Amino acid sequence: MDRIDALRLLLDVAAAGSFSSVARQRSIATSTVALAVDQLEHEFGVTLMARSTRGLVFTHAGETLLE
Repeated sequence: MDRIDALRLLLDVAAAGSFSSVARQRSIATSTVALAVDQLEHEFGVTLMARSTRGLVFTHAGETLLE
């Protein structure tokens, strides 16, 4: 997946609030969405969001990227 597609997925995750919602909307696997975000985090060297059983919270770096 290229960076533009990964960034689009990240924007979709921010809007939807979960990987699984985006995966359902796009008819792709949840792991594909998670991998795209992981690749961005690795490429940029920062954590973009905190993941927990309660949902996703974007970090300062994640919020900055979304802007």
